[in-house]
Amino acid sequence: MTFEQIKKLDWLKNTSEYGILFYLREAERYEWIKTKCFSGDKPNIYSATAKGRRMAEVRD
Repeated sequence: MTFEQIKKLDWLKNTSEYGILFYLREAERYEWIKTKCFSGDKPNIYSATAKGRRMAEVRD
């Protein structure tokens, strides 16, 4: 997902952009997501890792 797609998620609709970026940095730090960075005007892509998917399944 791109940052714009993430901002539109229901559970994040009342969260500031700063708060969402904080969530993303923490998820990267815990290796729950990985970020594919592009140069130029292409947006970064965030995707869940196997560790992140397992954590989400346990949480549900």
